[in-house]
Amino acid sequence: MSRNKEQVPVFLFNDIDDNHEPLNFDYQVTTIFPPFVYHNARSTGGCNCVDGCTLDCVCVKKNGGECVYDLNGRILRGKPIIFECGPFCSCPSNCLNRVSQKGVKNRFEVFRSMETGWGVRSLDLIQAGSFICEYTGVVLTRDQAQVFTMNGEDSLVYPNRFGERWAEWGDFSQVYSDYVRPSYPSIPPLEFAIDVSKMRNVACYMSHSPCPNVFVQLVMYDHAHTAFPHLMLFAMENIPPMRELSLDYGAADEWTEKLAICN
Repeated sequence: MSRNKEQVPVFLFNDIDDNHEPLNFDYQVTTIFPPFVYHNARSTGGCNCVDGCTLDCVCVKKNGGECVYDLNGRILRGKPIIFECGPFCSCPSNCLNRVSQKGVKNRFEVFRSMETGWGVRSLDLIQAGSFICEYTGVVLTRDQAQVFTMNGEDSLVYPNRFGERWAEWGDFSQVYSDYVRPSYPSIPPLEFAIDVSKMRNVACYMSHSPCPNVFVQLVMYDHAHTAFPHLMLFAMENIPPMRELSLDYGAADEWTEKLAICN
């Protein structure tokens, strides 16, 4: 169903009925932001690292002066937002601070389910902390989203309703009594919506769970408008092949209708 747009294929599997609805959407690999988000993006500059970024890198300093990913590209600790090196940085493509922007690496399958309608599972083992994919669609401003809602549009996803599960990744509160939840870097309120009525990707078919195995991590890399970050998904635990992937979409009463668009 990914139509060769991903590095590895995303499959569609249905042995229950003749429904092939996911094939009706334009598969979108990365999020489409409004043009104004990219205005003056180059003026913000990037790092001048040549061989790879170190703790002195300006991008690393934006993350509080600590490395965000380990040598295998696994996230070390969740943050309110992560700044990866971007198109205006001098570091190479294999820089340790370029992870989520590289796209899908595991083989995924969107499958028909008697319980949830549609679900997502990986055909490969996904190690805890590994990047999974981006939650994509067409970004709408608050005003645009209100117009869509007034017109009866029910295919909007609101990022500010996702559960803040990122705070649980790297939480040492049970080990250190004085552990403080990360509050830096800070971001403004997320007041945009994502329209998935025509364009979407594999993430849109992940089911809701109050105990998810996937969490949303906000990431910046290709522009400097922090009110419009990318929604990147990472594994909260080791996920064996064929186990369903799930997200915390927020309060169930708020999301009952929203989840129906994917299920």
